[in-house]
Amino acid sequence: MFKWQTNMRINFQIISNNKLAKNFSYLVIVEILMKILPLVTVPYIVKTIGVEKFGIITFVYVFMSYFQLLTNYAFNALATKDISKFRMNIEEYSKVFWAIMINKTLLGLFSLVLFTIIVFYIPKLHSEWIVYVFSLGMLFNQILFPIWFFQGMEEMKYIAIFTFISRLLYTISIFIFINDENDYILIPLLNSLSLILIGIVSLIFLFKRFNIVLALPSRKMLRDYFIDGWHLFVSYITNSLYTQSNIILLGTISDYVVVGIYSLATTILGAFIQVVSQFNKVIYPRLAQYADQSIKLQIESKKFLKFYIIALIIISVGIFIFSNILITLLFGSGHEQSIEILKILSVTLILSSLGGFYTRYMIIVSKQKIVLNITFKTMLVNFVLVVPFIIFFQGIGLAIAIVLVESYQVYQNVKYNPELKIKFRM
Repeated sequence: MFKWQTNMRINFQIISNNKLAKNFSYLVIVEILMKILPLVTVPYIVKTIGVEKFGIITFVYVFMSYFQLLTNYAFNALATKDISKFRMNIEEYSKVFWAIMINKTLLGLFSLVLFTIIVFYIPKLHSEWIVYVFSLGMLFNQILFPIWFFQGMEEMKYIAIFTFISRLLYTISIFIFINDENDYILIPLLNSLSLILIGIVSLIFLFKRFNIVLALPSRKMLRDYFIDGWHLFVSYITNSLYTQSNIILLGTISDYVVVGIYSLATTILGAFIQVVSQFNKVIYPRLAQYADQSIKLQIESKKFLKFYIIALIIISVGIFIFSNILITLLFGSGHEQSIEILKILSVTLILSSLGGFYTRYMIIVSKQKIVLNITFKTMLVNFVLVVPFIIFFQGIGLAIAIVLVESYQVYQNVKYNPELKIKFRM
């Protein structure tokens, strides 16, 4: 009997680990598509519309990310946890689904009103208002695409499939419709159309595949998501103020050309960061299952963290060594400043990815207030460093400042989570 039970546990662990590996593979595929396909289109875009217009598009996308952030609130993180908990109960996970969709729609409408006021009343933004309006698909996709549902169900393959279709359509359309500098306004439109289409298709599929029923949530449930997610939302906003806002500051203090130069480096780095950060998304629902087993949670978290650090160091060193080849291969020669920026930022692959790991761990153990505290202090450090560094050193200065800021954030994460301290044996 004991041997049979032991074999059952072993078999379950094998199945569980296989699913974890598959989900990681699917999300890696997603990010490869999200970042590698742009590595195909971005060089073509830069050569066709120029660095300055590319800087405008980058600036607009960063601007739109704030409205995506507002619409998302903290629903993705909270919903993933709840869907994972109720994955075997159709009525319960249907309630979660409707609660998130209703809340996101309400915030989406508010975001749309706010967007209209800002774009049409600020002269610098109004001068490119068509580009901003054409980018609204990024906001609608945040409402429509239920990535949080698929993550909670640990069915990441569907995220990979829908993302592949969306990015493939966008990539093909870029080469068809973007032919000269004046076509730059079409880039966000093509992106928006592909995002909206895939959002609608994914919802139709979700209803059929998971048998979503009309189980409307109570007002209390809707309200509780706002209350429970408040600290996380504030931390996301604060985090955005020292990440995304840096591009806004760079474009405001300098110009769109400098933004374009900086963006060439971050396009490559972002591809690597997004791929390796899928590790965090995959293990989050897995670790969340041990929320009520603190010792087990710590053991599993430390095991994953040790592996993660080793992998991040190897990849970061590789980016530093081959930065010249990467920039030249993708964008051609004559981008020396972008190469220097990429070398400096290569270490942030380690820092930002670890920050994501610690944040998800603290969500599981209900340390949202600590997440907010760390993020707020990091934001203050960011603003103290970034502005003078940009003024004196422009893009390179921003890269140096970001390394210092993210180093401080990792230090704070380690400080507030001593139970995750690990040792490396030589």
